[in-house]
Amino acid sequence: AFAHSQRIIHRDLTPSNILVGAYGETVVIDWGLAKDLSEGLSEDESEGDASASANLTGVGAVIGTPAYMPPEQAHAVPVDERADVYALGAILYHLLAGEAPYRAATTRDVLRAVKTGPPPPIGDLVPQAPRDLVSIVTKAMARDPNDRYPTARELTEELNRFQTGNLVEAHAYSGAERALRFARRNR
Repeated sequence: AFAHSQRIIHRDLTPSNILVGAYGETVVIDWGLAKDLSEGLSEDESEGDASASANLTGVGAVIGTPAYMPPEQAHAVPVDERADVYALGAILYHLLAGEAPYRAATTRDVLRAVKTGPPPPIGDLVPQAPRDLVSIVTKAMARDPNDRYPTARELTEELNRFQTGNLVEAHAYSGAERALRFARRNR
């Protein structure tokens, strides 16, 4: 969230790039593919695919870990904070399902899967997962970046609402679910 507030995106968030310390402190490592969005497109990036081979992070160059990257990054188009939100959603998916959202024998096959469709629904893989948490993961991993949380801060706020037992914005609660939650909170 702090990096996003500075218009910095990581572009390679994976479980191995997030360390949790003994006291719950969290550190994100491996910022080698980070991008400062306040700088805009470089000359190489604005020229398009022709210059991608000369510029590792230019348009046309696929960078990052395929199993956690959003479709737009797999298609090698410029990304913003919502790409990191997708990756955080993919990490949550992995935590819930016990496996990465996309799995295949080769990197090329993983990239193809990321480009062609969503991963198996987390609710199908883990039916006992809380439905509102599944909704958060689903929104974070939306195929269309406009349907995701805009930044990690909004995703964090949504996860905090879930952890404290409040209603989350990503989930459409039925009347019965709302009544049950009210009854639990107001015994």
